[in-house]
Amino acid sequence: MKCFITGTDTGVGKTVCSAGLLRFCASRGPARYWKPIQTGDDDDTTEVERLAKIPAAHRPYYHFRAPLSPHLAAELEGRQVRLEEIVAHFHRLAAENGSLIVEGAGGLLVPLHGKTLQADLISRLDLPVVLVSHNRLGAMNQTLLTLESLAARKIPVLGIIWSRGGESFGNPETIEKLTDVPIIARLDEKPRVESAVEELVAQLERSIPRAPEPPREKRPDGPIFS
Repeated sequence: MKCFITGTDTGVGKTVCSAGLLRFCASRGPARYWKPIQTGDDDDTTEVERLAKIPAAHRPYYHFRAPLSPHLAAELEGRQVRLEEIVAHFHRLAAENGSLIVEGAGGLLVPLHGKTLQADLISRLDLPVVLVSHNRLGAMNQTLLTLESLAARKIPVLGIIWSRGGESFGNPETIEKLTDVPIIARLDEKPRVESAVEELVAQLERSIPRAPEPPREKRPDGPIFS
């Protein structure tokens, strides 16, 4: 699996979901995680490794100190996000065998530089999206707007992870009726993020069957050596 994790907003649980997807993929083969752009003092790469319990992460291509949108954080340091460089680095990582979970910074239409948006990066990487939506009041509008924007750019969507839910507010059921986008998982609010990762892995294990093992070669009759 190679996919891009984006969210309906910042702070919706993308990093926790990335860790769960990474651990799930790693149980079935080689798997790695990469966040191309990190802003602020957070270190999502280290957090994903801790939560997934897998030292399988690549460091961000850009890390800006200010906890702002990438284009503003870069400007404060006299730098700019160069899309071509990210894409070239991605192709080097994607050439390695196994799954690659790529996490975006913020939501789909976050500016990266000039008129370049995160959606433009996803299009250039040619990755399907897993959308993380915070299951709260107002999420229907944010989710539908994000899905509409993805469809307009012809970016395929693997499904939605509804995160940090308490009350339902009818969000998953309504979105499922209005779109053909499947629900990958539904995560209630957990007192510990580790519990959310474990719950996501458990739901993925239940919903995605393992590929059948190839039949073993029959042992020939008679002595093996003559």
